[in-house]
Amino acid sequence: MIDPIGRLMEDHRAFLETVRSFRLELEAHPRESPWDASLPRRLLGFARFLELEVDRRHGQLEERGLFPVLGRYLPVEGGPIGVMLGEHEALRGLQRGLLANGRKLESDLAALEATTAAVASTRAVEELLATHVIKEDSVLFPMAHELLSPREVEEVRQRFEEVEAALPPR
Repeated sequence: MIDPIGRLMEDHRAFLETVRSFRLELEAHPRESPWDASLPRRLLGFARFLELEVDRRHGQLEERGLFPVLGRYLPVEGGPIGVMLGEHEALRGLQRGLLANGRKLESDLAALEATTAAVASTRAVEELLATHVIKEDSVLFPMAHELLSPREVEEVRQRFEEVEAALPPR
Protein backbone atom coordinates (compact mmCIF):
# COMPACT_ATOMS: atom_id res chain seq x y z
CA MET A 1 0.00 0.00 0.00
CA ILE A 2 1.31 3.46 -0.90
CA ASP A 3 1.51 5.75 2.13
CA PRO A 4 -0.85 8.65 1.34
CA ILE A 5 0.63 10.77 4.11
CA GLY A 6 4.14 10.25 2.73
CA ARG A 7 2.82 11.39 -0.64
CA LEU A 8 1.64 14.67 0.89
CA MET A 9 5.11 15.19 2.34
CA GLU A 10 6.70 14.61 -1.07
CA ASP A 11 4.35 17.20 -2.56
CA HIS A 12 5.48 19.67 0.09
CA ARG A 13 9.13 19.43 -0.94
CA ALA A 14 8.27 20.00 -4.59
CA PHE A 15 5.97 22.95 -3.79
CA LEU A 16 8.57 24.67 -1.64
CA GLU A 17 11.17 24.37 -4.39
CA THR A 18 8.82 25.77 -7.04
CA VAL A 19 7.80 28.71 -4.85
CA ARG A 20 11.40 29.44 -3.87
CA SER A 21 12.53 29.37 -7.50
CA PHE A 22 9.81 31.76 -8.58
CA ARG A 23 10.53 34.16 -5.72
CA LEU A 24 14.24 34.16 -6.55
CA GLU A 25 13.42 34.85 -10.19
CA LEU A 26 11.30 37.86 -9.23
CA GLU A 27 13.80 39.18 -6.72
CA ALA A 28 16.73 38.85 -9.15
CA HIS A 29 15.18 41.38 -11.51
CA PRO A 30 16.79 44.82 -11.13
CA ARG A 31 14.25 47.16 -9.56
CA GLU A 32 15.03 50.04 -11.88
CA SER A 33 14.72 47.95 -15.05
CA PRO A 34 11.38 47.50 -16.79
CA TRP A 35 9.88 44.03 -16.81
CA ASP A 36 9.60 42.22 -20.09
CA ALA A 37 6.25 41.23 -21.53
CA SER A 38 6.56 37.67 -20.22
CA LEU A 39 6.10 38.76 -16.58
CA PRO A 40 2.27 38.67 -16.60
CA ARG A 41 2.28 35.22 -18.22
CA ARG A 42 4.80 33.87 -15.69
CA LEU A 43 2.96 35.45 -12.78
CA LEU A 44 -0.39 34.08 -13.95
CA GLY A 45 1.22 30.67 -14.46
CA PHE A 46 2.54 30.74 -10.90
CA ALA A 47 -0.88 31.77 -9.56
CA ARG A 48 -2.49 28.91 -11.52
CA PHE A 49 0.10 26.48 -10.14
CA LEU A 50 -0.89 27.56 -6.63
CA GLU A 51 -4.57 27.21 -7.47
CA LEU A 52 -4.48 23.90 -9.33
CA GLU A 53 -1.64 21.98 -7.73
CA VAL A 54 -1.25 23.38 -4.23
CA ASP A 55 -4.93 24.10 -3.51
CA ARG A 56 -7.24 22.09 -5.74
CA ARG A 57 -5.15 18.94 -5.89
CA HIS A 58 -3.00 18.79 -2.76
CA GLY A 59 -5.21 20.92 -0.52
CA GLN A 60 -8.26 18.87 -1.38
CA LEU A 61 -6.36 15.64 -0.67
CA GLU A 62 -5.79 16.98 2.81
CA GLU A 63 -9.20 18.60 3.33
CA ARG A 64 -11.36 15.84 1.84
CA GLY A 65 -9.00 12.90 2.24
CA LEU A 66 -6.90 13.07 5.39
CA PHE A 67 -8.53 15.65 7.64
CA PRO A 68 -11.99 14.03 7.91
CA VAL A 69 -10.42 10.72 8.99
CA LEU A 70 -7.90 12.36 11.31
CA GLY A 71 -10.72 14.51 12.68
CA ARG A 72 -12.06 11.40 14.40
CA TYR A 73 -9.16 11.77 16.83
CA LEU A 74 -8.32 15.48 16.82
CA PRO A 75 -10.62 18.46 17.20
CA VAL A 76 -11.12 20.49 14.06
CA GLU A 77 -12.21 23.75 15.69
CA GLY A 78 -9.41 25.11 17.83
CA GLY A 79 -7.16 22.16 17.05
CA PRO A 80 -4.34 21.50 14.61
CA ILE A 81 -6.67 20.64 11.74
CA GLY A 82 -8.46 23.96 12.16
CA VAL A 83 -5.12 25.78 12.10
CA MET A 84 -4.18 24.01 8.85
CA LEU A 85 -7.55 24.86 7.30
CA GLY A 86 -7.08 28.51 8.24
CA GLU A 87 -3.66 28.53 6.59
CA HIS A 88 -5.13 26.91 3.47
CA GLU A 89 -7.58 29.82 3.32
CA ALA A 90 -4.75 32.33 3.76
CA LEU A 91 -2.84 30.72 0.88
CA ARG A 92 -5.97 30.96 -1.28
CA GLY A 93 -6.17 34.68 -0.52
CA LEU A 94 -2.53 35.19 -1.52
CA GLN A 95 -3.12 33.20 -4.71
CA ARG A 96 -6.10 35.38 -5.63
CA GLY A 97 -3.95 38.47 -5.08
CA LEU A 98 -1.24 37.11 -7.37
CA LEU A 99 -3.86 36.37 -10.01
CA ALA A 100 -5.27 39.90 -9.77
CA ASN A 101 -1.78 41.43 -10.04
CA GLY A 102 -0.95 39.26 -13.03
CA ARG A 103 -4.12 40.42 -14.77
CA LYS A 104 -3.33 44.04 -13.96
CA LEU A 105 0.14 43.62 -15.45
CA GLU A 106 -1.36 42.07 -18.59
CA SER A 107 -3.10 45.37 -19.27
CA ASP A 108 -0.34 47.64 -17.90
CA LEU A 109 3.17 46.19 -17.73
CA ALA A 110 4.38 49.39 -16.06
CA ALA A 111 1.98 49.02 -13.10
CA LEU A 112 4.64 49.29 -10.41
CA GLU A 113 2.19 48.69 -7.55
CA ALA A 114 1.13 45.36 -9.12
CA THR A 115 4.75 44.27 -9.53
CA THR A 116 5.62 45.30 -5.98
CA ALA A 117 2.54 43.51 -4.65
CA ALA A 118 3.36 40.39 -6.67
CA VAL A 119 6.87 40.22 -5.22
CA ALA A 120 5.53 40.76 -1.69
CA SER A 121 2.79 38.16 -2.19
CA THR A 122 5.28 35.62 -3.51
CA ARG A 123 7.42 36.14 -0.40
CA ALA A 124 4.32 35.77 1.78
CA VAL A 125 3.35 32.55 -0.03
CA GLU A 126 6.81 31.14 0.54
CA GLU A 127 6.85 32.11 4.23
CA LEU A 128 3.35 30.80 4.92
CA LEU A 129 3.89 27.61 2.96
CA ALA A 130 7.21 26.94 4.71
CA THR A 131 5.74 27.29 8.20
CA HIS A 132 2.64 25.34 7.15
CA VAL A 133 4.77 22.47 5.83
CA ILE A 134 6.84 22.37 9.02
CA LYS A 135 3.66 22.07 11.11
CA GLU A 136 2.20 19.35 8.93
CA ASP A 137 5.39 17.36 8.33
CA SER A 138 6.74 17.51 11.88
CA VAL A 139 3.52 17.56 13.95
CA LEU A 140 0.27 16.71 12.17
CA PHE A 141 1.44 13.96 9.83
CA PRO A 142 3.42 12.08 12.51
CA MET A 143 0.27 12.26 14.66
CA ALA A 144 -1.70 10.80 11.75
CA HIS A 145 0.80 7.96 11.38
CA GLU A 146 0.46 7.25 15.09
CA LEU A 147 -3.32 7.56 15.38
CA LEU A 148 -4.69 6.03 12.18
CA SER A 149 -5.14 2.30 11.88
CA PRO A 150 -4.10 0.50 8.68
CA ARG A 151 -7.79 0.40 7.72
CA GLU A 152 -8.08 4.16 8.17
CA VAL A 153 -4.91 4.77 6.16
CA GLU A 154 -6.49 2.72 3.38
CA GLU A 155 -9.63 4.84 3.71
CA VAL A 156 -7.49 7.98 3.30
CA ARG A 157 -5.86 6.46 0.20
CA GLN A 158 -9.31 5.69 -1.26
CA ARG A 159 -10.48 9.21 -0.51
CA PHE A 160 -7.40 10.50 -2.33
CA GLU A 161 -8.39 8.47 -5.39
CA GLU A 162 -11.91 9.95 -5.27
CA VAL A 163 -10.55 13.50 -5.02
CA GLU A 164 -8.21 12.97 -7.94
CA ALA A 165 -10.90 11.33 -10.06
CA ALA A 166 -13.01 14.48 -9.71
CA LEU A 167 -10.16 16.76 -10.88
CA PRO A 168 -9.26 17.54 -14.47
CA PRO A 169 -6.29 15.53 -15.75
CA ARG A 170 -2.85 17.12 -15.50
